[in-house]
Amino acid sequence: MMYKNDKNSKGYTLLFAVIVASVTLAIGVSILTISKKEFLLSSAARESSISFYVADAGFECAMYQNDQGLFTPTNYNSLSWDCGNHGPITYNGTDTYSFDVHFSGLACAKVTVVKRNSQPYTKVDSKGYNLAWDSAKFCTNTSPKMTERALYAEF
Repeated sequence: MMYKNDKNSKGYTLLFAVIVASVTLAIGVSILTISKKEFLLSSAARESSISFYVADAGFECAMYQNDQGLFTPTNYNSLSWDCGNHGPITYNGTDTYSFDVHFSGLACAKVTVVKRNSQPYTKVDSKGYNLAWDSAKFCTNTSPKMTERALYAEF
């Protein structure tokens, strides 16, 4: 049997191989892009959860210390703490107390308590950070990857 060599059909195999390779490469790049975005999204969600739970822990710490009578002008620095490693408590002289609490890793919370002992009023504001604890026992480090979540209550 004899095959006819058609001069007009040269290069179709090479063209087909290039098209198949291009489509395969495009699918691979799109899968890689989607995977990268999903990884970044899950990392952001994890860091946000850490910040929220740290804010909640700082809030609960303040509520516990409030129940123990810590937030009065005379003994705000004299009672013992039962919740985490903390920095100094500051009192500004007008019913406002603030402190930073360190939990695990670099996670920390900045907590502000407004306690008016002359009337039944307490306000707690707790801000949690995933990457803010520094060696001086303050919640002040800054990082472009830091997230903040806050809890606030008045009663």
